[in-house]
Amino acid sequence: MKNDSNKDLSFIEKTAEIDKYAEFSKYLTDDESVAQSYTIGRYTVLLTNQRIIMIKKFPRNITKIEYEDIELVEYYTDVNWAKLVYSVVFGVLSLIFYLVGDFIFRKISVALPFIIPLIKTSIALDMSLLTLVLFAVFTILFFSNLYAFFDSFMGRLRVIPKKQGPKDIITKLTKDVQEIIAALETKKRELKTSSQQQ
Repeated sequence: MKNDSNKDLSFIEKTAEIDKYAEFSKYLTDDESVAQSYTIGRYTVLLTNQRIIMIKKFPRNITKIEYEDIELVEYYTDVNWAKLVYSVVFGVLSLIFYLVGDFIFRKISVALPFIIPLIKTSIALDMSLLTLVLFAVFTILFFSNLYAFFDSFMGRLRVIPKKQGPKDIITKLTKDVQEIIAALETKKRELKTSSQQQ
């Protein structure tokens, strides 16, 4: 009687495990099974018995890398200081055009008279069309570079396959990321050991 209840429990556990990974079956080969799955940022990362599968939610993108093809796995943070410098430069240019843009263009129009119609037309913020356009462009460049600078503080999980470009996932260094790195490093060591034994 006790044996039957253990069999039933084992069957229920295996059924629950199969149901848990059933949604990923379309990404697997016949002899492949999911060992672990993680949700990291916009990605679902599957570690199978044969490879790593990275599924990007939007826009939909699927990357499959065999364990033996993985050259390097790392987590890194690369602060992009150049974006901060660009942001400051564009911010200063934006401020200059906001404060004295029309004055600058009046002086330039002496040498370039064809810009006179562009500086005589006042559109918004009491600025000429040319000043407003340049102010808007430099302001957009200021904010986009500032965003890129702050975005560079977020780290990346990088998987570098042989003969391919790296695959980066923007994420914090969480326990799941550490587990993925550890699992992939273990697989690499196992493959290296088995190839040396052969």
